[in-house]
Amino acid sequence: LGFDREEGCVDSTMEGDCVLPGDRLCLESSHVRGHGTYVLGSDLVSTHAGVIHTVNRLVTVEAVKSRYAPEVGDVVVGRVMKIVNKRWILDINAKQFAFLMLYVDSFVSIPIQTPCTSQ
Repeated sequence: LGFDREEGCVDSTMEGDCVLPGDRLCLESSHVRGHGTYVLGSDLVSTHAGVIHTVNRLVTVEAVKSRYAPEVGDVVVGRVMKIVNKRWILDINAKQFAFLMLYVDSFVSIPIQTPCTSQ
C-alpha cells in the first residue's frame, strides 16, 4: 500500500485491502473516521489488523478475527447452553449469549436431542 498525500487516500482501490495497526489510510479532512481508525495529525490511521471498508466518505477497518455481531435479518445458528425460566440460553459465538423465549402454546415442533456420550 502506498499513501499518496496529494490524492488524500491510499489509492482508489483501497476497499478490501488489508492493513496493519498504524497504517496510514487517508487524510482526515477528505474522509470520516469510522470503527477501527483514529486520527493522528491530519491522517486516518488503522487501530488493528483488518480489511478496509469505505461507504461514501466513511472509512472503517474490520478486524480480521472478531466475534459475531448479529444484525436484523440474519439467520443465526447456536448451541443451547441452558433452559431456565421458559428461556433458552444460546451460545451463538458472539460477545454475549442469546436468549429465546419458550412458549407452551408454540406451534413449532422442535425435536429434543441430547448429547451422545461414548462409552
